[in-house]
Amino acid sequence: METLVSKSIISTSISQDIFRFIEQQTELVEIEGGVAENESVSIALQKAIETGVLNIINIGIERGYWKYENIKINKPVCDAECITNIRG
Repeated sequence: METLVSKSIISTSISQDIFRFIEQQTELVEIEGGVAENESVSIALQKAIETGVLNIINIGIERGYWKYENIKINKPVCDAECITNIRG
């Protein structure tokens, strides 16, 4: 089995610049502002690996290599006294 995963790395920054040009008694003011986002390389790598693992699991299920185990999870019963004991 194999899977191909790609993850773009996003960058972020907020910047504001003001430029003032003065020449021969004329004045020009230029204002710039911008926003960008950034994502850590290690976080992007982790997301890509996790996506790849999930893809491999799904491929294995589709090919019949393994299957989900259906487990019945009972709803916990906790009355007011039980909640008080948990919260302290």
